Amino acid sequence: MLAVDDQIHHVEQAIAVQEVIRHTVGDALVEPALSVLRAQLRVLHTSLPGNSPNGRAEYRPLYAELPQSRPAGPATTRHAATHVASDRKQVTILFADLANFTEISERHDSEVIRELQIDLFEQLTTVVHQYEGFVEKFIGDAIMAVFGAPLSHHDDCERALRAALTIRECIVPLNKRWRARISDNLALHVGINTGTVVAGYLGSALGGAYMVTGYAVNLAARLQHLAQPGQILVGNDTYCVTRSAFGFQPLEPIGVKGKREPVVAFELLGAHAGQSSRSK
Repeated sequence: MLAVDDQIHHVEQAIAVQEVIRHTVGDALVEPALSVLRAQLRVLHTSLPGNSPNGRAEYRPLYAELPQSRPAGPATTRHAATHVASDRKQVTILFADLANFTEISERHDSEVIRELQIDLFEQLTTVVHQYEGFVEKFIGDAIMAVFGAPLSHHDDCERALRAALTIRECIVPLNKRWRARISDNLALHVGINTGTVVAGYLGSALGGAYMVTGYAVNLAARLQHLAQPGQILVGNDTYCVTRSAFGFQPLEPIGVKGKREPVVAFELLGAHAGQSSRSK
């Protein structure tokens, strides 16, 4: 298990990013994620020694130290590169989106769809944080999560796969909640890939958001796009690290734009009992 201080730092980083993307995605999507994170933070602080008399530790939120987002004028745009601090990291990236979301949106009122998105993203965010991953962004009906940055674990690949399986499971109660309001059977496409990325906070001219960049991200997104409803597709590097703990079905090599050779991929079937290396 991570030290409490490390867990607090990780949750504060997640809160920081939610605050800086608030102006982009809106309060309706940010607040559910923040409510979960703040609850986690309260629990973690109460477990620290030397708490304040009211039972809560005093702390300064990380997002108070971040540059505030503002429109980028010529000067800030020109010097944006000087504000970028980044590292090369080995991470596992998870993309998940709702199958047939465009068709569902066309058949239902926009307020209903908005409520569905909020419910979906709250469930997915909770799962990602359960496995100590990082939600980098929401994209329409999709979520992008990173395991291995900003906080690294020895088993980030495995955490990502267990998160994907849990995400698939949480669609069952989501369907039950929404069956009376929409007739569609909800399902997710999930793509996962492992590789080296450049990770770090972009400067104030770009909003100060923590992001990862690299081909590994593009391939994870491509695998998500190719996955069938309810299917979890995994890149070869992720498979090689986790094949002793999970069951996979090999797929035909996949042609990917920009790559001369087809990409090897696998369908994740499930976890083997008793094979988890994740710390308790």
